[in-house]
Amino acid sequence: MSFLIEVGLISEVSADLTKARVQIASGLATDFLPLFQPSANGVKRHFIPPQVLEQVVVFAVRDELNSGIILRGWNYDTFPIPNAASKDKEIAIYADGTVISYDTASKLFEADFAGGARVNIAGNANITVGGDLDITAKNANVTADKATIEAETTHTGNITVEGVITAVGVIGTTVTVGGPGGSELKTEGGKFKIDRELEVAGSVKSSNLVYDKWGAIRTTTSGGGN
Repeated sequence: MSFLIEVGLISEVSADLTKARVQIASGLATDFLPLFQPSANGVKRHFIPPQVLEQVVVFAVRDELNSGIILRGWNYDTFPIPNAASKDKEIAIYADGTVISYDTASKLFEADFAGGARVNIAGNANITVGGDLDITAKNANVTADKATIEAETTHTGNITVEGVITAVGVIGTTVTVGGPGGSELKTEGGKFKIDRELEVAGSVKSSNLVYDKWGAIRTTTSGGGN
C-alpha cells in the first residue's frame, strides 16, 4: 500500500459543505473529497465552513488522488495567522470582524461581537464576579417573576414605579412628591412633617382625633392611626 500527499487550494465546495475539490500545485484537480473536521461525533460536532482558496493537504490512498481526504488548517498569505496571536493567546477571528480570544498569561477572556449575541440557558445560571461588575447599555430590560437585590444601591436618575411600593424599613428622611417644587415629606424625631398645603379626599385619623375633609374635628376611640 502506498500513499500520495499533495498540497493545493480549495477550488470548489459542495452544496452540503461536506466535500471540496482541490487544485493541486502541479495543475491537477481532484474530484469532490471529504473534508476533515476537528470533531464529529456524539460528544461534540465542531463545524468550520470551508472556503475557496483555503490551503489544504490531500492524503490519497494507493496513489489514487480521488480516494483521499482533505486535511485543513494551513495558514498562508490569503488566511494568515492573526496579528494579535501570541504563544499565550488563543484567538478566533470571524469574517464579519467578531473576535474571541483568551490569554493565559494575562488570564483575560475577550469577546468583541460585530453584531448581536444571544444566550439561551435551559436550567439555572450562576455568575460570580470576584471584582467589580460594570454594565453599559443604551436600554436594559429585565423580566422575571421575582427579583431580589441584596446590596446598597444608588440611583442617579428618575425612578418610575407602576405598582405598589412596600417598605419594611425607613424610606429616607426626606421625600419630595411631585418633582422639583413639590411637597416635601419629612420624618423628624419620629414625627412626619409636610411643609406645603395638603389636600385630603377622605378623613385624616389620629389616635384620638378625626379631621374630616371639611375641617371638622370629631373625637374617636379608635386605636392606632393613619
